[in-house]
Amino acid sequence: MDVKEGCCWRCYTALSKTTVNCGSCGIAEYCSNKCKENDQTRHKSVECPTWSAKPCAACKKVGAKNECSGCYSVWYCNKDCQLSDWAKHKPVCRKWQKIVEQVGSRPFTFMGDYPFYFSNSFPNDLLNIQNNEMKGKQGIQATFNILLPACGDLLHMMKTVESQPKAFTSSLKFVLNDIDPFTMARNVLLLFLMFTCEAKQVSTVSTIWLSLQLPLNDYLLLREKLSNLIEMDSSRLKKITGGMIDVNEQSYKVMREVWSGWVKYPCEIKNGKSDDIMKERKAIFDSDPGARLGLVGHLHDVPQQHVNSIKKWFDDGKILPGYMVDGVMTNYNPTFTGRGREPYFLATVKSPSSYNFSYCIRSDCIPYQIWDYLDLAQFKRCDSVITMCHEFTTHVVAKTRDMMRDRRLSIYICTEDFLELGSVIPGQVFDRIFASNLIDYYRISQTIEILEPFLSKTNPHAALFMETFNWFLGIDGAVWPTAKSRQMELNARGLKDCNLKIRDLVGRKVSCFHEYYDNTAYFINYLRGERHTGTKPIPKLSDVMNCHGLTMRDFRKGRNRVIPFNQRVAVRTVNMLNGDVRTLEWYRSNAE
Repeated sequence: MDVKEGCCWRCYTALSKTTVNCGSCGIAEYCSNKCKENDQTRHKSVECPTWSAKPCAACKKVGAKNECSGCYSVWYCNKDCQLSDWAKHKPVCRKWQKIVEQVGSRPFTFMGDYPFYFSNSFPNDLLNIQNNEMKGKQGIQATFNILLPACGDLLHMMKTVESQPKAFTSSLKFVLNDIDPFTMARNVLLLFLMFTCEAKQVSTVSTIWLSLQLPLNDYLLLREKLSNLIEMDSSRLKKITGGMIDVNEQSYKVMREVWSGWVKYPCEIKNGKSDDIMKERKAIFDSDPGARLGLVGHLHDVPQQHVNSIKKWFDDGKILPGYMVDGVMTNYNPTFTGRGREPYFLATVKSPSSYNFSYCIRSDCIPYQIWDYLDLAQFKRCDSVITMCHEFTTHVVAKTRDMMRDRRLSIYICTEDFLELGSVIPGQVFDRIFASNLIDYYRISQTIEILEPFLSKTNPHAALFMETFNWFLGIDGAVWPTAKSRQMELNARGLKDCNLKIRDLVGRKVSCFHEYYDNTAYFINYLRGERHTGTKPIPKLSDVMNCHGLTMRDFRKGRNRVIPFNQRVAVRTVNMLNGDVRTLEWYRSNAE
């Protein structure tokens, strides 16, 4: 569950002293009986069964304490109940064990891709400090250190900055690491723009970040900053920014090739849709059948007042402040270009200057979706989701700029492989480590082995986070049931929870209803399979949950403490979530 602690799980308003709790799990909290009743369909689908007392698979008595260690899909009162049920359960148990073996033998593949200038998922506050270090009125440290290997764009860093309460007076130090020099060159450019811009130019930084088309003054500012970065070296950048932006010199030299490529890119808008960059953009969308079908479902699902602004963005790619919507655009944004999609990208094999720069934004990396829609709606509501996105981004940019200028936010940037971080930042320790979805490409144990030495041993709230986007690949039934009757049951749950009619199913994306599907057993056995090396015995869940001195927070017993284990989908149709991403939270065993 991703509702902030202290807020109603249905309407998200702050709770008063009088709250209504779920009688089964004791975890869900509501502001009223009405909200509790309205949330029953959603809450009783997955969360409550996961956290509540379990029925015995044999005698059906609620309160079973022992789960089958062969599959973790059923519970029993005692050994006698398990033995009495074994003949019936054995084939089911074996089915789950085959899934474990299947996942264990699944190869890790490194697919080529475009640079991630925009994430395909929205960011989280990496501290959640009010429910961790600031909870209980204990004093907090003067500086928080946060490591982001494979960071992609700046979103998680900036969301963390934006989320800090007024009472937070500590400093933040980030280490941003990603092997892709194109992505990191864009990050450094945006940070440099933020630090050096005047207060009246903050909105311009948002436009340069988000919009494919630019007015002349914004384009000229972009060229000026690119030229500045090309002419200086990393030590000069560090001096100009008072040490707030520090780039590894070797990384800086490679990024300079990207900035030079953007300066050379022909950006003048001449013939609109027939210009090369617009044709390249159209080709990327046209080559992805899922994007075409997804757009139909997306327009069906989003709040209908946003449809026109979304259609317009798909047509022209512009994200501008409200007062400039009808303004004259003179140039395309060169920072939307870079290397193409490679079968397998290695930053050390080819230098950026050897590529022909072209439009390179994935069809599912959409700028107006980079923030949580619930944050946009809380900050500003209007018919144009494009305007909402631009204004919220400007708010976040302003807060980031101010914190850097107050010398309370510093960022170190490097492009080495995360496997080499031990030699890049030796001896450094961090209060939070966000490893993105590295475990989709490396085993969990290997990722922890590399990153565990960096996790603080003195902060009891220190944590390592790992996302997985691809855990379900090749596992039938992992994200959506195979039985038609079960699919219809989940559709009915979704319609009831969202107060929709049967006719509303037409054109709706199936992923909108993924959050009503309890696939906990699938995910547990994925975790076991991920640890499985092919030898007997198959790992138990306890083997998975303890690794290199770290313990995984058990999502079956309660909520993660910083980043939610999963996200609600139906309330965020603008974000086009699949509902399949899971976040694991690891902490030092002696911290509890």
